[in-house]
Amino acid sequence: MNKEELVSLAEKVNEGTATTHELALYIAGCEALHMAFQKDAEQWPELDEELSTMEAASLRRFWQSQHPTKIKIFPLWKRATTIAAAVAAIVVGVYFFKFNDTVKIKPGKNIATLTLANGKTIELSDHKTGVAIQGTHLVYNDGSSASTNEIEAIELTATTPKGGTYQFTLPDGTKVWLNAASKLIFPSQFKGGERKVQLEGEAYFAVQHNAKQPFQVYSKGQVVKDIGTEFNINAYTDEPYVRTSLIEGIASVRPISTIGRKDRRDRAEEIILKPGQQAQLKGSAIKVAKVNLNAEVAWKKGEFVFDNESLGSIMRKISRWYNVDIVYRGVDPAETFGGSISRFAEVSKVLENLELTGEIHFKISGRTIYVSQ
Repeated sequence: MNKEELVSLAEKVNEGTATTHELALYIAGCEALHMAFQKDAEQWPELDEELSTMEAASLRRFWQSQHPTKIKIFPLWKRATTIAAAVAAIVVGVYFFKFNDTVKIKPGKNIATLTLANGKTIELSDHKTGVAIQGTHLVYNDGSSASTNEIEAIELTATTPKGGTYQFTLPDGTKVWLNAASKLIFPSQFKGGERKVQLEGEAYFAVQHNAKQPFQVYSKGQVVKDIGTEFNINAYTDEPYVRTSLIEGIASVRPISTIGRKDRRDRAEEIILKPGQQAQLKGSAIKVAKVNLNAEVAWKKGEFVFDNESLGSIMRKISRWYNVDIVYRGVDPAETFGGSISRFAEVSKVLENLELTGEIHFKISGRTIYVSQ
């Protein structure tokens, strides 16, 4: 039974229109919910204390309503439904307490800044989806101007905070989608025989074709090189390795530590990726794996797609996108899960879906999510 079904039954019970069968389902649902919460309370003593306070207050109000100064006699069925309603008020209230704290945790949105070489920062509009660097001007995707002043900078830094994402069109026409908590450093104009950018975090690249000027992305100990293609790089500092997933075209990946070495015996070879392949770099060791591209680039499409993914990886994504802290209590982050949901759902909905596995439970307190078994 899901939350909506339980609430619907609660309305019928309170209105006195519930059938005997519906009343039985209602009470069973409340008992199951209460048992689940009691398990949580054992792991969170501070939560158990608040539950006791809530229960005491709810029961006090209930008995006051059932034992007024002037005694009234109720039929047995009426008392049963009233008792059920009181139980629901406690249990359902506790359920919402778990996922509806005073701080409503909303999903991320279009937030980013552009920092010039002189330190000047331009806050980009959260009502726009992206911005293009056109010579000395910044233009939003809808054609409106992003800055009243001309840009006179050799180097630009695009930054998204936790809970932010933005799309940038570089001077050469290459499109870059920055995920939350990411940074991209690039020149205001590409000169010479190469187009070089530097990435921290995660980004999806749709590179403008130019055979005479290869595009290179430097990130967390590796360099990705191509002429014109699409790929996704996940290079967060808290991830165990750098993942480069090729969507279309051809791209090469190699550890930065091997560049310029004359002795090839001790260095990792350059990896040539084909569509559907992923380069995984850890230190100077690099390997190729076949991956679910839909799961790798789901964030760009506004989705979470977990394909046999570890709990630790899932919660890191949730932490970045919802700007929350994660605390584990007696749970193994290596445990794997699968599923999908919109990235624009409130965090409580995402957690509810994960709880359906019956393997993990969550509690939200402020901007911290506690994870337990």
